[in-house]
Amino acid sequence: MMLKNRYSTIFIMVLAFGCTIYFLLKQAPVVNKVVHKEVVRDVSFLEVSIGVHPIPIFANGKVTASDIRNISSEVTGLVTHIGDHVVRGGVVNKGDTLIVLDQKPLSLDVSIKQSDLDQAVLALMETKAKAKVAKRGAKKNASEFALFIPQLKSANSRVTAAKVALEYAESKLASSTILAPITGKIISLETNVGEYVTAAQPLITIYGVEVGEVRLALNDRQVKLLKLNEVELGDVADTANFPVVYLTNPQNLGVLWKGRITRVEGVRDSSQMMFVIAEVPLISMANTQSKHEVLIPGTYVDVQILGAAIEGVAILPRHAIRTGNTVWRIDQVNRLESQAVKLIYKDKQYAYVASGLSSKDKIVVSQFNNLVDGSFVKPINPRAQTQLVGEGL
Repeated sequence: MMLKNRYSTIFIMVLAFGCTIYFLLKQAPVVNKVVHKEVVRDVSFLEVSIGVHPIPIFANGKVTASDIRNISSEVTGLVTHIGDHVVRGGVVNKGDTLIVLDQKPLSLDVSIKQSDLDQAVLALMETKAKAKVAKRGAKKNASEFALFIPQLKSANSRVTAAKVALEYAESKLASSTILAPITGKIISLETNVGEYVTAAQPLITIYGVEVGEVRLALNDRQVKLLKLNEVELGDVADTANFPVVYLTNPQNLGVLWKGRITRVEGVRDSSQMMFVIAEVPLISMANTQSKHEVLIPGTYVDVQILGAAIEGVAILPRHAIRTGNTVWRIDQVNRLESQAVKLIYKDKQYAYVASGLSSKDKIVVSQFNNLVDGSFVKPINPRAQTQLVGEGL
């Protein structure tokens, strides 16, 4: 009887515990199951096109005239005439008269030197006549002096000296008329009619209006890309294969000037940049209005340098290149995969890729910072390849 009571008590306790658990479970809050779906982002992409492209290098500089003449007087004298077009900013043609000095003293000097030459010639003729007579009557042991040999030598020397003196006087007379050595524009005039000038005094500065120069600073990488590191410093012997340059004036973007690198300087600046010289005609290529414009020396210009074309180059927007020289590529099932690439060069807008991509690859160009390798994306708005820099120039 006691055993039966004991089992009854245990049964009641277990039953009470079970009821309590059941009651608690019934009172528990209902758990809402949330199914997390992968977020599929819309991304813009660029389809890779691999081809043969030059790598453009961008620089800027100031235009200077390649031919600048600082004209001075070779003689001393009074300025008696200045050409009508000889004013600051005036344009003169080669051979035009710029300045004329007083020619009277110089003409007088020419006359004196001509007289000296005539006297020297007369003295030579007299000496020759005396030498001829002396030779006829000379004895076998007659001296050179008796035969008039040193006298003839001296007379010939005087004639030669008189001729040179006359030529020098004539050249000074000719130099009293100063002519324009080139066709150009006058940028300075340092004298006027009635002023007395001395020899070697600066008078006029003219710059040529046909060809200008731009001095451009390039780093070693840019110099190597343009293959200018293979050029002897200062070499201007063969510039046919030197890079072509295109110049634009930021104040007049509708006009284009075309030139070419002509030489490499042998110096670096404080930032270790190399300098190259580009020559460019100061007359522009025809613009949209079918007229030409002049590139004025002193103008700051933007320069695009085009080197030799390189095979197997893909061009991407610069922002498509991620940290570590990688890109996001979209595979056949629209998943992202990181792809390392080898860069040739990057400028402010574009990146030029040498390897790591294939033609028709889809490269993400959307500027997301938290893309994940292997995640699904939705490619949208495929953008056509941007016109290459330099095409159509």
